[in-house]
Amino acid sequence: MNGNFSYYINTVGKMLDPNEVQSDALRAIQEGRLFAEYYTRGWAGVDPLTGQGLYYTDETESATTSIRTDAKPYFQGTTPFPSYMAGFRTEFIYKGFSLSAFFAGQFDFSVMNRWQNYVTNDGESNIYNQTTDALYDSWTPD
Repeated sequence: MNGNFSYYINTVGKMLDPNEVQSDALRAIQEGRLFAEYYTRGWAGVDPLTGQGLYYTDETESATTSIRTDAKPYFQGTTPFPSYMAGFRTEFIYKGFSLSAFFAGQFDFSVMNRWQNYVTNDGESNIYNQTTDALYDSWTPD
């Protein structure tokens, strides 16, 4: 029987400008924050009267807008890199027969499913097709 465990401290150390935010399409780095922390607009749900998607206007999450470009990207507090990784393995041998089990896991991280945005059309680019479940199981006014 054996196992392993690791803890990954993924906080960004010193940068030349501690207030600078270096970002790509979904993630960013800034001194003191998680490495490659998600940096995107906050999703606030759907307006029950119109069916339009709502976004938080900023990191305070106190106001919403249905106009995506009016929503400011902000750090989401989570990263695609796990903070903890662990594994466990055991093996039992009896009269020439072997039975073994192996478990492994990664914990405390988030996954952004960008393919789902494409197939269900999140409104970012309305020229793409939608899957039928998004088309027929969609919001309708009462």
